[in-house]
Amino acid sequence: MCWWWTPEGFGFVKLQNYMLNEGFDSVTTYTDSRDMLEDLWQEWLITQLFALSKGTPMEDFTQEELLKILPKKKQKEFAYKKICFMNKAAI
Repeated sequence: MCWWWTPEGFGFVKLQNYMLNEGFDSVTTYTDSRDMLEDLWQEWLITQLFALSKGTPMEDFTQEELLKILPKKKQKEFAYKKICFMNKAAI
């Protein structure tokens, strides 16, 4: 992640999936911190769900399917974590 600032405002660029001699195959630019936080939140959540389901019969479930079958306690933990991230970002 890199950022820039100009008198008109600031922005962030998320670079992903670097390939030698080809560069990054995914470049996302943000000028709105809420959009950036939501995208980073989704990436974090997907990573957590992948880790929970890896090596289980649920490995091929979609994110939505996994969220539905998670115990209520785990769902609340994720919701609380999002609130914590938003508070840290002052959003």
